[in-house]
Amino acid sequence: VAAAFSVIGCSSPSSSAQASSPQDTDSGGCVGSACAAVLDGGTATPDAGEAGTTPAGTLAPLCSGNGGVGSPLPSGISLLYDGQGAASTYGATLVASGTEVFFGDQAVVRGIDVNDGSVTTYIDHSADSADFEVVAFAVDDQSVYFNDYGTSFGGMTGYGLARMPRAGAATPTTLLADTAIGNFTVAQGDGGFIYFEETDPTGDAGSAIERIPTTGGTPTVILRGVLGGVRSIAVGGGYVYFMSTIGVGSYSNLYVARVSTSAQAPGVDAGVGSDAGTDGGDADGGASVAPQGSELVATTGLETAGLAIDATNVYWGDEDKLMTATLAGGAPSMLAQADPIGGQLVMTAVIQGIAPAGNFVYWSSYGCQALRKSPIAGNAGATTVVPNVSAFSVAATATHTYFTVGTEQVLSGPL
Repeated sequence: VAAAFSVIGCSSPSSSAQASSPQDTDSGGCVGSACAAVLDGGTATPDAGEAGTTPAGTLAPLCSGNGGVGSPLPSGISLLYDGQGAASTYGATLVASGTEVFFGDQAVVRGIDVNDGSVTTYIDHSADSADFEVVAFAVDDQSVYFNDYGTSFGGMTGYGLARMPRAGAATPTTLLADTAIGNFTVAQGDGGFIYFEETDPTGDAGSAIERIPTTGGTPTVILRGVLGGVRSIAVGGGYVYFMSTIGVGSYSNLYVARVSTSAQAPGVDAGVGSDAGTDGGDADGGASVAPQGSELVATTGLETAGLAIDATNVYWGDEDKLMTATLAGGAPSMLAQADPIGGQLVMTAVIQGIAPAGNFVYWSSYGCQALRKSPIAGNAGATTVVPNVSAFSVAATATHTYFTVGTEQVLSGPL
């Protein structure tokens, strides 16, 4: 299980994991059972991003401008964590693994135990210099991985690409001291590797996709010349799937492509560089799509939702369409389509969060519409799981769905 996210927050390292009590005093919010007291009229203050003057002890309406949930909560919905405006979860990503749900805000990575409500803070940069930030995180059964941006600035040093054990407090172990790492993912079942984006260390145009053992070591470049940078990355079926823009500085369409996890990119002097692949594009980024050495899966519109993978398929959002393709290869297909956003001006509702679990894909769309599910087998439309909510990130287990809204609230709901 893995995930990556991009954030706006700033940071420099705080060094150890620690578990919080049901009242998370670091952020001034609540976790677990303490959130019930907040909803019942406790002393909590309104979140910073909430619209209007929400009284103490309540939460934002279900479809306020920030997508927050209301008080009382809808039937079947539980509030797992409320940061009370310490940071936004607009850019955060949820990961459900075992009995924990992990989330990251602008400077913090936390894990919530869904059984007892306790919270473990794995990395916390919220009180540190404004010249640092946590760029991405991922998890597997044993560890939490993250990377710092600005790992050496103003006399302060971060961890680079690092890992921490999920069990017990510890200082992060640096796997790669590098400030140029972007999105990454972890494939525990693929020999124990981290696959990551890096500004190409050879000086070639664009980004490179590389791998490194989860225990550390020397990175291997598996693909060069990702001209628009890596927007999203995931691993499955022996491939690294990635999303990028078509051409350099493109503000139009994007694409999904894949490269074998066992690939090894030739050196720049071999002449591959940023040349296009064999998908009909021109060389060096003109009308190119996937870089040479990779296989094009699909082209998309400008607004996309990041990649998600299960044992048989890869999923992504293309504007208002939930798309899928089998890991075995073949043409992509549409699983579902979001309803337009009504009003005086009808707008396209862009897919946001995607989480496959069991026989369904759980997904959300912007515009305070709903958290929905669609059968992986297709041809059955979508069923509403949680109505009237803008779920920015979605995760799912065998028993529950989990989602964030824009006021640093993490909630659980039914399947």
